[in-house]
Amino acid sequence: LFRNTSIESRSKNCIYIEADLGNLMHILKSNAKSQEVTVKLCKKDGLPFLTFRITPKEDVSITQDVAVAVLSDEDFRRLIDPPTSDTADVQICLPSLRSFHDIVDRYKALGTQLAVVANMDGRLSIRMETPMVTLATFYQGLTHPPLAGQGPPARDPDRRAEVRVDIRKFVQVLRSHMLFPSNVIACLFSGRALAIHLLLDDLYMTYLIPALADTS
Repeated sequence: LFRNTSIESRSKNCIYIEADLGNLMHILKSNAKSQEVTVKLCKKDGLPFLTFRITPKEDVSITQDVAVAVLSDEDFRRLIDPPTSDTADVQICLPSLRSFHDIVDRYKALGTQLAVVANMDGRLSIRMETPMVTLATFYQGLTHPPLAGQGPPARDPDRRAEVRVDIRKFVQVLRSHMLFPSNVIACLFSGRALAIHLLLDDLYMTYLIPALADTS
């Protein structure tokens, strides 16, 4: 992904940062065809930023900043402690990410919590319930990814999982359709978390969305 890298820190040369996905995706997409992009972690007025120095063509240079939060080792460990994908209750390949994003995005006008439900028989649904309305979208015939070292998992309609998430965070993750991933896998940990894995040509990305308490 990077041609040259230089990282120095007191945490074994690892720096953990948190950034707004929408802002980061905007910069990456708008400069996808630039000749060269240099990324630096800088401080400006005491605040951390990722500074992108972009060279769209010779003798032209553009600088863009993305505000970030630098995470401590302890904060980062909290993020990577959740169960691994092979222990998920359900693993399922998502439908076309762009159309799925557009559908989920429409739900934002109705409320803040969205239930994501799936089983191991190729079925997935999203559901929002409010005092005034219940709205749901259903998918069927989806596929399930094989686990490492194993063949395709057995179909099991009774193996089911449900995770209630913050719809704003979910929509932010689904904006990853702008990266044109070759495959997107959702791993549901009932009542605990929703993990989204994106497979790109030379990159593998994972987003973890913690579950919300059921307030119904």
